[in-house]
Amino acid sequence: YRADRDAEIDGEISVGGTFAKLPTRSPFAVRILLTMLTILGLVTFLLIGLVVLWLSRSTAPHAAGAVVTRPWHVLAVGGGVVLGGPLLVWGIVAVIQPFLAKLAVVVVFAVIAILAVIFGPIPSLTALGDWATRHRGGLFGSFVVGVILWRLVAWLLPFVGLVLSLGLLIWGVGGWIVAIWDRRSRRAPAPLLPQPAEVAA
Repeated sequence: YRADRDAEIDGEISVGGTFAKLPTRSPFAVRILLTMLTILGLVTFLLIGLVVLWLSRSTAPHAAGAVVTRPWHVLAVGGGVVLGGPLLVWGIVAVIQPFLAKLAVVVVFAVIAILAVIFGPIPSLTALGDWATRHRGGLFGSFVVGVILWRLVAWLLPFVGLVLSLGLLIWGVGGWIVAIWDRRSRRAPAPLLPQPAEVAA
């Protein structure tokens, strides 16, 4: 067998012959590479999220606030979009006939899905960080804290991290949609994070 540690054999197993431990193929280099890629991915996601929050300062606080103040409504909206989107695309692909039209629908859906996975969890991660910092982290600090907590849970408890990631995606997508809809319908939901006050002279 090829590994970087000794084999553990159950005492009830009868083995005829001997064990030969072969050297591993650069395990240390592989681990270092995987660790560097993981850190690079985390830093890249943090930078992307901070840029998105900076560009959407008028929408992101409302999206995060919707996750906290209307969690079940946001969950229903996000779940309907995340879970119902593939069904809708499958129905459209099954109905239309030209192959190029089907391919175009699949490509557009794939691009939207990738963007949703990247940008979708930002409001829910911000809300998570705001809860962890007891409303003292601000818009950007809360997002950073939320990302760190999310990655720690995913690293320590992979299955729980997977469930948490799915929940963050659904709530985040729902938060974006609810916030954009409220702004278009000229509603004024209270943002999660405090906004700069306008002080009269």
